[in-house]
This record gives sequence, structure tokens and C-alpha cells, in this order.
Amino acid sequence: MDLRVACLLLFLSATFIGTEGGPKCCLSVSRTIPDNILLKVKTHSLQTTSGECDINAIILHTERKRFCAPLKILSRLQKLMKYRNRKSQLNK
Repeated sequence: MDLRVACLLLFLSATFIGTEGGPKCCLSVSRTIPDNILLKVKTHSLQTTSGECDINAIILHTERKRFCAPLKILSRLQKLMKYRNRKSQLNK
């Protein structure tokens, strides 16, 4: 019974902390992010250690999810976004 209560309290505290107005930092980064995910990125933002977060990362925002990627993915992301924009202009 104590384990269930502890798990419930942990879940509720994680939910409460995640919905507060504080920063939403990446705690780790994905080693690989497939191109089909990168093509779905609407915006991206930079997370640095100079702020309230512990690691440097690129936060990729898709329509439904948020992915944490290493900084080295930025050039690949920019190339794919340029390709996507060029392709959408040709389809008009």
C-alpha cells in the first residue's frame, strides 16, 4: 500500500511541477532524430546552460510534441527546413 501512495505522490508532484510557470528544460537529448521528424518541426528554440537549464540543447517544436536535440543538429535542421520551404513554394 505504501508503494502505491508513494507512486501516486511522485506522479502528482511531477505533474504539478511540469504545469507550473517555470522553465521547461531538456534533461537529456536524443542521439538521433529522423528526418521525417525534422521535416515536421514548426519552430525551434535554443536552450543554454547560462539560463536556468543544466544542458545545452535545441528544442524542436512539432505540432504535437517537443523533442530535445544536440546543438550539432541545427545545421541539418536548417537545410531540411530550407528544402521544405522550397518544395512548398514549387507546389503553389
